[in-house]
Amino acid sequence: MSRFNPSNYTVTEAKPLPVILLLDTSSSMGVELPTENGQRKTRIDALNEAVESMINTFVQQAKVETAINLAIVKFGATVEFHLTYDPNTGSVYKNVLDLQWHPVKESGSTPLNTALRMTKDFLEDKAITPSKGYKPTVILISDGQPNNGWEEPLNAFVNSGRSSKCNRIAMAIGAGGHEEVLRKFIVNQDENPEYQKLYVAEDATEIHKFFQFVTMSVTATTEKNVTDNVEDNTQKVTPSLALDEDDVF
Repeated sequence: MSRFNPSNYTVTEAKPLPVILLLDTSSSMGVELPTENGQRKTRIDALNEAVESMINTFVQQAKVETAINLAIVKFGATVEFHLTYDPNTGSVYKNVLDLQWHPVKESGSTPLNTALRMTKDFLEDKAITPSKGYKPTVILISDGQPNNGWEEPLNAFVNSGRSSKCNRIAMAIGAGGHEEVLRKFIVNQDENPEYQKLYVAEDATEIHKFFQFVTMSVTATTEKNVTDNVEDNTQKVTPSLALDEDDVF
């Protein structure tokens, strides 16, 4: 009797890595910034270019058996998902290979409170963000003081439920009172010292550098996942994004 059984040879699926951007699209994002070539560019234009570059890298990574799930929440005149990997909401994309960036526009105030509540509900839903993947990485970018009522949603996001287990990264565009708010978003991450720093961008180049850091952190994790799926004794140093065996997201 043959011992060969084709069912023993299955392809291991890459663990999904959720990445969620919270983008401030308030009217102040229309303020101009200096660029490295001496010209001027609005904050929103620099942000759009940096996000598009990151997405292009994610698409390339998807071609080598990675599984990045990207969602983008914009908060300004409205609070809504600009992109989502939720299969139940008519996503802009169904697969990272289908990602195409449609620029966001600046308008309105800074309703961070609503954006945090919506993102938390999104993360708490295991049907949308299952426990089998890597810890989600949540990136918050803002250039101004948020509307009143941000304290309670931010405290809940950082200290309770599944959202408290996420890796959190923040960048302030320009200096101001919003920096202290963003610092509260990245507290309590003892195991992730690389994310405890608040990044501050005063020009377009620094916005791009921040997104290069985010891209490198995310792709390092997905590359490790591919390496772990083959017989390779080479070890890679990557940011601590993966869940511990006893830490179920």
